Amino acid sequence: MDRDQGKIVSGSVYDAPLHSGSTKYKEGRMPHLGQKVTFRDGREFVFVSTAVDGVAGSIVAQATALATPIDNKCTAASAGATTVIIDITGSTIFGNSSTLAADRMADGFIVTNDGAGAGYSYKVKSNTVQDADAKVTFTLYDALKVDITAATDIVFIGPKHRLVVAGTATLQPVGVLVVPSTAGTNARTEYLWAQTKGLAAVLNTTGTNVAIGLKAACTASAGTIIPTAVTEIIIGTFMATDTAGSVTVPVLLDIPS
Repeated sequence: MDRDQGKIVSGSVYDAPLHSGSTKYKEGRMPHLGQKVTFRDGREFVFVSTAVDGVAGSIVAQATALATPIDNKCTAASAGATTVIIDITGSTIFGNSSTLAADRMADGFIVTNDGAGAGYSYKVKSNTVQDADAKVTFTLYDALKVDITAATDIVFIGPKHRLVVAGTATLQPVGVLVVPSTAGTNARTEYLWAQTKGLAAVLNTTGTNVAIGLKAACTASAGTIIPTAVTEIIIGTFMATDTAGSVTVPVLLDIPS
């Protein structure tokens, strides 16, 4: 164990991933998703879950819940309501057409972006599966501030730390895995720590040389990095000059957590 680390609830940020049925964390002592740990040397880690495979050093990102707004498919609700009903007919959510698993949007956000009640973001506490009419009921942590109508347009922003996916050039980075995940191989959800700040080894299998001082960004090649261009999301700064032949390169991470 890193002497600067201490106890992380129980265990270490470098422990193998947990999965459903694991008995490692007992009596509710498992870290909650999004929990952070910061070391004196500036490294920071955040607790995430995933259902995809990833090697140590690979970037993981927030899954896209909805590519475009859902237009004119809300059930009218008054200010003060804590539930919102939305028809998801024809909408591809988390890659599934018109389907949404129970609580998949928990800790994500509903954003009202047009029509009555526009301009607010509401954190989701839970959601049902779609009913026979493809309607989903979302329970909110906070009540609606203003009325919404059938003409209100909605954008879904998925939970940041739940079921993260391989990073790409267009997804918001969440962190860098410090141990491998084999969730996809085992068809299960795994829970582990991802690094967000401080010195880290980050995967570079793109065939691109890097140089110390350049900004690093995630590429379209899932989970890897290259020197940044204007349109890419910066994750940190390269701390060494290295050739494309290396598997990982040192990066001083600075990913919002």
